[in-house]
Formats: sequence, C-alpha cells, structure tokens
Amino acid sequence: FAMYVIGGAATYALTRRARPALAAALGVLLAWGLSRLVKETIERGRPAVLLDDVTVRDSADGYGYVSGHSAVAFGLATVLTALLPGRWRWVPYPVAAGVGFARIFFGAHLPLDVVGGAGAGLLGGVAALVVFGADVEPDPPEPDPPGPGPDPDPEADPASAGAYERPSG
Repeated sequence: FAMYVIGGAATYALTRRARPALAAALGVLLAWGLSRLVKETIERGRPAVLLDDVTVRDSADGYGYVSGHSAVAFGLATVLTALLPGRWRWVPYPVAAGVGFARIFFGAHLPLDVVGGAGAGLLGGVAALVVFGADVEPDPPEPDPPGPGPDPDPEADPASAGAYERPSG
C-alpha cells in the first residue's frame, strides 16, 4: 500500500513537478486497489495451493489472482511512459514485466496472475493520466537531425547548373 507514496516521490524526484507525481501516486493506488478488489472477488489460491511440486522461493499469503506487485509496477510504468522523453519511453514496461517474471520465478504467482495484474495496472495508470492528463503529456517529438538534404535541382538554382552534368559518352 505504501508504494503509492514511493511511486509519487520517485516521480517527483524525476520531474520536480507535483501533478505528474500525483498522477503516479494515483495510478499506483488505483492499480493496487483494483488488484485487491479482484483478489477478494475471485478468491483463487497461489501456485503452491493449486499445483504439486511448486518451488516457493518467497512466502506469500492471500489469494493469487491477480498479482498486486505486477499491478503496481504496470500502473507506475503507464504513467512514467507518458512522462519520459522519447528515447526513454521504452524503459518502464520491460522493468514492470521483470517484476511480473520475478513473481512467477519466486513461486508466488502463475503467469495469468501476472497478466491480470498488468491489466489492472494499465487501467489504473490510464485512469490517473485521464485525471491529471493535461499537465502530464509527453514532450513533443524530437526533430530529425540535420542532414545533407536532397540533391539540389540544377534547374531551380542557376548557380549550380554545371555542377551535376553527366559525362557524355
């Protein structure tokens, strides 16, 4: 539950702006709340309860579907993706996916738990962006770097008329 504070504080440290930090905190909080609601509604056990020979590397209690860790990670990733400059926008989702894979590796969740958590996180993050959207929009795309440009047209520029003559022959 405290992850909404950490997510908001980290976003504030990244942007030095309150609205994106509040959007991140809200996205995490909504994702967490939605995951709790689904867990209590579905009431499906964790892998060790459902399957034989599961190696549990991390003790987890409660219900398994959906993964709250994945929901929180994807909620924060959704908001951060809207904030980061173009070349960094790809980073949050693989990190969030890493959280989900770790939950499977540690035996706390089944793959579908993680997929459900990712969906809950996406919903929470998008809802937060809708609420705080005007001030959280991404930077405009970066212009293309200057290049040599197109070859000059000899007919358009009389000064370059002889520069591109074809050899005869």
